[in-house]
Amino acid sequence: MADREYFVEGVQVYESGEEEYFVEGVQLVEDQAAGTTCTLSGTAYTDTIDEDDITAGGKTIILTLTGDTWAATVGDDNGITDALIAGLDGTGSGAGSWDDEVAGNEITFEDITREVDNVTVTIDLPSTPTYDISAQETITATIPATALVNSADAVVASPAFTIDEVAAVGLPAGSLSLLGVGV
Repeated sequence: MADREYFVEGVQVYESGEEEYFVEGVQLVEDQAAGTTCTLSGTAYTDTIDEDDITAGGKTIILTLTGDTWAATVGDDNGITDALIAGLDGTGSGAGSWDDEVAGNEITFEDITREVDNVTVTIDLPSTPTYDISAQETITATIPATALVNSADAVVASPAFTIDEVAAVGLPAGSLSLLGVGV
């Protein structure tokens, strides 16, 4: 095989004559990506959270890789970051759900930071006032292969995390509320 250099979505790939592969100057080992894992942590996981925490914003999702590194453009305004955001999948559906409101509308590339160690990404959850669920929702993070340097397959982060619903507070049936009426 002859030496060859090319770009895939702006990432330099170099193949040497000895079937060695280099991505952004890092040599890939043939089976290196097979053991890729991702651990999810952060305040969205370590705290018990409910929908009020999501509407307020400020929680974090931290994704830490083992056996791989993040692509150099994760966190930039591009399709790779969009795919990472889309991989944050909730079990709810429809208006008010995680997929519709949070991952579908509020999280942007500006909320994603690829840390200098190249194995950690931090996602700062923005305020999402329209998030409104009627049952507990479980969020799973699936890392697309395009966001990884070595892996050819998507990686599911572990563990998933849950968001509890906040029960609506109302008056008991048959109650009448008169506000602003003086005596």
